[in-house]
Amino acid sequence: MIRRARILWDLDDTLNPLMRSWLEWAGQQMDKSALPPYSKIRRNPPHQLIGITLEEYLVSLDRFRQSTEAACMPVESNVLEWFNTQGHRFEHHVLTARPHATVHAAAEWVFRNLGEWIRHFHFVPALRPGVALPDAGASKASMIKQLGGFDYFLDDTEQNLSGINEYVGRCFLVPQPWNCQSLTLSQILKKIQ
Repeated sequence: MIRRARILWDLDDTLNPLMRSWLEWAGQQMDKSALPPYSKIRRNPPHQLIGITLEEYLVSLDRFRQSTEAACMPVESNVLEWFNTQGHRFEHHVLTARPHATVHAAAEWVFRNLGEWIRHFHFVPALRPGVALPDAGASKASMIKQLGGFDYFLDDTEQNLSGINEYVGRCFLVPQPWNCQSLTLSQILKKIQ
């Protein structure tokens, strides 16, 4: 059997438009004028930009993650186009950091939308008040070390790309308003071969 290059994909804001979709949904739940446009989100999490506490933001985000609207989020168009033309050439894994209560919805979204290509789904339990899980709050880097080597890793958060050089051949920061990536997603996907 020929070894295919292994790609590790972040889920939220890499494969799907989580922040953009949450902003639209949250605008229906609260005063729309309190929400900045997506292009102005310079921090993630954006709670301070919105004028709410981190806990209020996380509660809202987690409610959205389990909503019908989240289930209907599209795959990022550039990513879907790339999967349709190149996806068969690689072994695909997804790694997300989410609270346990929202993981089933994430896995369902991944396999419904990208199950033709993705065979492996991993998560790091995100910390939430009052919820105790083994490994809660662990880093993606610690999970990547456990999973072994990957040829590529794509994530929208710079912090998730540090400390994994010996386990990943090439890391790509997916462009979002809250990071410093100057390449477009299309340019990044062209570098994956």
